[in-house]
Amino acid sequence: MIDYARRSVDRVDDSIHFGGDLQVDDRNVIITPMNPMLTDPFLLLSEDWFSRTGFQWHPHRGLETVTLVLDGVLEHGDSLGNAGAITAGDIQWMTAGRGIIHRELAFRNERAHILQLWVNLPGDLKLVPTRRS
Repeated sequence: MIDYARRSVDRVDDSIHFGGDLQVDDRNVIITPMNPMLTDPFLLLSEDWFSRTGFQWHPHRGLETVTLVLDGVLEHGDSLGNAGAITAGDIQWMTAGRGIIHRELAFRNERAHILQLWVNLPGDLKLVPTRRS
């Protein structure tokens, strides 16, 4: 028999519309990193639309990113030599662990629509080997 813990809803937050910037055409943030004590292990949940620049090379460490492509094609590259395109309906799970530098761009400057969740790794796992799947 599976024992499911009962949980209650603590609060309901509205997404925050940030609009466009130098990286994205438009952005809604559902979980913000402003008060991680309220959302840990979830640090960020962002809905992004982009067709230009995107997220150029940037680092991550001690967390995992889960990226779902809702529409379009997302180009990914990282410092481990992985590169490729993630299409609508695909999910990429990247464990940054001890650290990685990567980028996410709209493939061939076409529009991409994604959801990305940042998941905090527990303290004893923050320096695990970096991987993606």
